[in-house]
Amino acid sequence: MVGIATEQVLVVHYVLYRLGSCVPVTKLRKVLFLCDCNVVKRLGRRPFFTWVKYLYGPYSREVEAVVEYLVAEGCVVREV
Repeated sequence: MVGIATEQVLVVHYVLYRLGSCVPVTKLRKVLFLCDCNVVKRLGRRPFFTWVKYLYGPYSREVEAVVEYLVAEGCVVREV
């Protein structure tokens, strides 16, 4: 789990659990971005992920790394 914080894995795992099965990655990214905005606004703490403004919405390499980690661990299945 090099470069991935346990906190990040837990956040992604929890959001996936709450959203249910078959969540598109784009939707996951957007929900995680909104969660991060709420964390900053309500709790006044730093966000879980570093976000970049992208053509189709917010993007974080850290989210991609966590998703790939969860796929490798067998916790998540990436459908084509």
